[in-house]
Amino acid sequence: MSQETEIPITQNNAENESDINCENNYNESIPDDTISVLSPPVELLAPSADMETLKQILAETEKENITLKEQCALNEAKVLQLVSSADGMTQKHQIELEEAKKRQIEKGQEWLDIEVQLKQKHEKEKEMHEQTISTILVELTSLNDKRKTSEKREETLKSMEKNIRICQYSGIHLQVMHDCFLPRFDSLVSYVKESVPNIDEYFIDQIPKVTFEQMNDATYTITVRGFPAHHTAFVAAKQRIYNLSNSVNSAKEFYQRDINRIIRLTTDTLMAVQGNTKIWKQYCTALTQLLQEKSIEYVNRFNVHIKEKSRSLIEQSICGTSTPPWIELPTCTNLFRDEYPFKNEIEGLKHQALDEFIKQNISFQRLKFDQIPTKRSVNTIKEFISQIQLTFRTNKKYEGYELKHFSLIPDLLQQIMIYYSCYAVQLPLFESSKELLDKIDKNTVTTITTSTGSGKSTLLPSLLIAEGYDKVIVTQPRRLPCRLISKRVNETIQTDTTDISQKLAGWAVSGAKENQNAKILYITDGLLKERLLHDENFITADTRVAKSIVLFIDEVHERSVNIDLCLALLARILAIRPNIQSKLKIIVSSATLDSSVPNLFRNIPNISFTEFEMPQMGTRYSVNKIARRNENVLDVVLELYKKRERHDQILCFVNSVSEVNQCCRLLAELSHGTIDAVALVQSQSPKVQEKNLETRSVFFSTTVAETSLTFPSLKYVVDTGMINVPVYDSKSKRTVLCEVRAAESTIKQRLGRLGRTRPGEYYYLYNFNVKDQPYPTPHICQSDLTAIEFSLRRSPVRSGLHYMQKFFPDKPSQDAINMAVDELTKLGQ
Repeated sequence: MSQETEIPITQNNAENESDINCENNYNESIPDDTISVLSPPVELLAPSADMETLKQILAETEKENITLKEQCALNEAKVLQLVSSADGMTQKHQIELEEAKKRQIEKGQEWLDIEVQLKQKHEKEKEMHEQTISTILVELTSLNDKRKTSEKREETLKSMEKNIRICQYSGIHLQVMHDCFLPRFDSLVSYVKESVPNIDEYFIDQIPKVTFEQMNDATYTITVRGFPAHHTAFVAAKQRIYNLSNSVNSAKEFYQRDINRIIRLTTDTLMAVQGNTKIWKQYCTALTQLLQEKSIEYVNRFNVHIKEKSRSLIEQSICGTSTPPWIELPTCTNLFRDEYPFKNEIEGLKHQALDEFIKQNISFQRLKFDQIPTKRSVNTIKEFISQIQLTFRTNKKYEGYELKHFSLIPDLLQQIMIYYSCYAVQLPLFESSKELLDKIDKNTVTTITTSTGSGKSTLLPSLLIAEGYDKVIVTQPRRLPCRLISKRVNETIQTDTTDISQKLAGWAVSGAKENQNAKILYITDGLLKERLLHDENFITADTRVAKSIVLFIDEVHERSVNIDLCLALLARILAIRPNIQSKLKIIVSSATLDSSVPNLFRNIPNISFTEFEMPQMGTRYSVNKIARRNENVLDVVLELYKKRERHDQILCFVNSVSEVNQCCRLLAELSHGTIDAVALVQSQSPKVQEKNLETRSVFFSTTVAETSLTFPSLKYVVDTGMINVPVYDSKSKRTVLCEVRAAESTIKQRLGRLGRTRPGEYYYLYNFNVKDQPYPTPHICQSDLTAIEFSLRRSPVRSGLHYMQKFFPDKPSQDAINMAVDELTKLGQ
């Protein structure tokens, strides 16, 4: 608020100055009989240079008045002299007339003529003197009039001088001065000057005077010298300018608050999203930072806009001819908000935040891979990420800034991290994953044939979740792989949480489970068989899913009874309920796959089916195959143990559990207790098996260690090439263990344990050609079917093997089915 300081003109009239009205004094009449010396007003303010000048002018005017009086006195004396001279001339003429009369008398008529001439001459001279006197009198009257007018004006000016005030208006803000006063300072001076019309010309160049001075870094002082009306006009103009400035500041503050409100609401919405993970916080931070940057841009744009608008109102505000700024500027603010809505920027900022998140978390070159990423794998991850970015920009369900829209973003971030984690593992399947996922998306059933260690058990389920499938259930032939693969997935696929319930993978086996509600669930094929057999509503056309549920039957090459039953039950569901195709995807996978399995699903009507076979790409690390035909397995193990380096592991495949235990005992005896071999058999708990894999060096196993296991430091595999298979003898009605050659598919699985974490050596002790038997005989074709027949009849299927045999990849013999039916009949079933 400016401070007004009034400086008095004289000490004598300081008390009465507040009672003097400039305009009244200026217009008051001066009596005609007042005659004084012409003198301009004198400013008596000693400290002012203008007052000294005015005194000098008044002194000069006094001198002029004295001069005028002296001139008037001289003129009067001159008039008296002229009158005296005229009287003397008249006497002289009379004398001359008398003399002329005498001469006239003497001369007669001649003198009469002379007399006439003299009279005429006298009259002319008298007339001339009279005219001169008249002129002098007129001039004297004019001088007296001028003197009276000058004295009257002098009195008026002196009266007006008493009303002149000098006021200092301090505390004017720097911004107000620069934004409002200085750009239109001439207009302000003109307005103040025009507030007093018809001012005496004596004051034209002196009053009003408006000057300014910067007092400090924050304020100015404006000094006004003029009549009260000038000060009144300036104060009014100043107040209107302050109103304009305050209105501008209020508009800026309102717009800033409005932007902050939008950012605060958006931030609160982000905080309300369930998904309090590091990657979500990182995205929120990026989005909030972008919102702040964009808000600064919008506020600056608005400030420029409102400043331009206020400049157009400065001169009108000075003159008081505009609409009040507190009415006009809010209208202008609302128009700007309607024309440039800040909320419309949020959508683009969401996309930029995703790009920034990708930039911060995804690198194609910085990671230190054990193997250099191939060009194809780099292109694949770029395609995945580009697809997510495109979906985020084009899918209408992501458009908006409400909670329901922001709640969709964490899943996108998780997708990105899953894709990138799969890329970082650098498994062979990733290069072909785009093609494989497209086939799965377009078909109900997909069979996959890939080499061991390609990533089909760990990589593919994670990629399916990233693709948006609701749940992926993966079967394994044995209990230990369920636990180990689940653990490996959670370690390699980033989910950014320590809460086990939020991990990507879980597992369930008979009698034990962990995180069974995870999106990826690893279970034994026996559990899936029981679920399919006894739960008709496991998946129906009414099941609510966002995309589909995936049933992933892995390691199908083993062709156990449970695997074949799962395949048969799934084939039956597809055949009798083709309308569930939109709810269900089936993947059948193995390193090697018999043609009977694809043919099963290919022959189901109205079911889309496809096959995917990835070329054999070899192992990650080199594997040497070394023949040691017909040698004793213990001798080979003792030899390898001597040359092994620290942490190197040895795995031996033998044909039965009894032989496993026997080899472990004999090896300890032969090494005098220095080698403590460990058995890996089906009856062990997963926890015990997992601990042994991490801490022990020598293992003996049957088929348990053939599939889905990755030993941390496996260097050597010793393979006898023989398997004990339970075979049902229909004649004796007993199941006996028969030692048979391992099929080629089994040998490939055993060989596939090597080359995953380091180079390895494969020692084979068999002497037969593995290609003679590509695949093992399905267990259902050499097993007792009585229990299976009984289970089918008691299940919601309500039919036995006579009905179900058409859904098996390899049908059991009719005799075996009949024997099972007869056996149940005998038992009263």
